[in-house]
Amino acid sequence: MNKPTQWLPTVALALTLVGALIVAPGFQNNAEKYAAVDITKVLEDSNLGKAQNEKLRNAWQVRSDILNFVRENPCLTNEQANDLLTLSLKENLTAAEKTKLEATKTAVRDAAKQLQTLVTKADKTDQEKELLTDLNGRLQIAQSVLGQWNEVFNNDMDALGSTLREEAIAQVRAKIGEVAKKQGFTMVFESSVLVYSSTDLTPEVVKAVNGTP
Repeated sequence: MNKPTQWLPTVALALTLVGALIVAPGFQNNAEKYAAVDITKVLEDSNLGKAQNEKLRNAWQVRSDILNFVRENPCLTNEQANDLLTLSLKENLTAAEKTKLEATKTAVRDAAKQLQTLVTKADKTDQEKELLTDLNGRLQIAQSVLGQWNEVFNNDMDALGSTLREEAIAQVRAKIGEVAKKQGFTMVFESSVLVYSSTDLTPEVVKAVNGTP
């Protein structure tokens, strides 16, 4: 699974696509005042942007930990794979669920150690040969789920990144409108689409997003 880069640098482009022009509500006169806002910087500097990036990093870390666990212990049944995936991704596990998750991990670790031991053992009993066949089957399951989960997790991260970005942009745009109206600006452009602007509302918008006076 590819580690996600911060989604903030793409925000300016996203805003341009959805409409770079923000019109402050409540103004219908001909004396137009223009200003600019650096949306990317607002998100980089604001608590909102930092929180959204942290959510993305945490989601990636959870999925990375799952993949690393299976890579290090590639020996599990389909049932164990399902329990590991479902419980690891679930938030706010109950005590019983935590116990089940740890028990599943312990069983998978033990099976992986057994597999490693039997593979290198010279003289195997019939019972050990039968167990080795079973464990090799679990190895194949582990290899299969690694490929499947890696693809699913990459899709998860893409979707989550888009959702967090859209949520952040919506909140920032609302605050831009509030700041613009308060200061008498009729139109605010994203700074990336302007060659020059004498008024930069970025610091004020950061404060508004953070809820600070």
